[in-house]
Amino acid sequence: MSAVDAYVSEDEVDEVVTSHALVREANGAFTLRVTTMASDVVAELVSTGDVVAALDLAGSLDVRERSVGTKALHDALEAFRA
Repeated sequence: MSAVDAYVSEDEVDEVVTSHALVREANGAFTLRVTTMASDVVAELVSTGDVVAALDLAGSLDVRERSVGTKALHDALEAFRA
């Protein structure tokens, strides 16, 4: 089974967990990232490229992941300003 990484609205997370019978597991195949951001804003960010992934990486405790995320955010901001 391949890994799934998904964003879920804070007010929908309980329904998603219950309807799919998900259980907390440290090394599970599914990662739910709960956000208070409106789902349409998240969808727009996802559709614009690597910004959401870069935000995740920039918040990582791993130095290499954080560096990659920070650089990707810098590049996205530069492209936006151009």
